Amino acid sequence: MSYDCVVVGGGHNGLVAANYIAKAGLRVAVFERRGVLGGCCTTEELLPYAPGFKVNGGAIDHILIQRTPIIRDLGLERFGLKYVSLEPMFEVPFGDGRVLPFYSSLEKTVDEFARFSRRDAQKLYEAR
Repeated sequence: MSYDCVVVGGGHNGLVAANYIAKAGLRVAVFERRGVLGGCCTTEELLPYAPGFKVNGGAIDHILIQRTPIIRDLGLERFGLKYVSLEPMFEVPFGDGRVLPFYSSLEKTVDEFARFSRRDAQKLYEAR
């Protein structure tokens, strides 16, 4: 069998690239060294000390993909993809017990940053 393009790596980025290549009419093959596709977007039993407990391999959120045409272009909803928005989107815990929440609203996140550092909060706001 011959291909127009070979994608090495079956992580989420490789799979998206392969889909776009195939949609362009080219014959594409994806090669992945592991027995599972998805890369950082997989949910697997990765912790040997917690059998049966599944965790994400790396991707903890899908914020950026929702701001691109990928979901629509690849028709991912028809495969069951749907997102549930959470507020805050995620939190960063610190060893001293404090927690820094990140919200979909930049202003709300900046307010939370200000609890830790007004200077950093201002820099975050200016970087938008």
